Amino acid sequence: MGGLAMWRGGWAERSATLIIWVAWAINPLLQTGFDPGVATFCADAVVTILLIIISHFSRRYWTLFAAGSALSAVLCHLARPFAHSAGLFSFVSVLGLVGGIYLALALGVAALEAELLRKLSDKHHHHHDGAGEP
Repeated sequence: MGGLAMWRGGWAERSATLIIWVAWAINPLLQTGFDPGVATFCADAVVTILLIIISHFSRRYWTLFAAGSALSAVLCHLARPFAHSAGLFSFVSVLGLVGGIYLALALGVAALEAELLRKLSDKHHHHHDGAGEP
């Protein structure tokens, strides 16, 4: 999904993809054992802030989903100390869902939206250029 966003996307798609890829690459290096820990929380918080900034400046729908998914991952980190009955497996599974799968889906939607906007822009330019008129 991210490869398509990097190839066909604009600045927002490429920036978000790069941020998410870097986070996915460094998070396993930051955690100790299976517990994500404080360093992973900090990395996820930075990703969330950066995605919110991209969302603010790009005004794209997919960025809301991406920022919301990243924020959900941060909230999972914050809830972990208070969820004594939830095991580590549950915690890591939810983090993988919102910080992994949902972000990957957001990048897929990013690529689709960029392509749709490109086609609409091309159609708009052809219409105003007089293309296709006798």
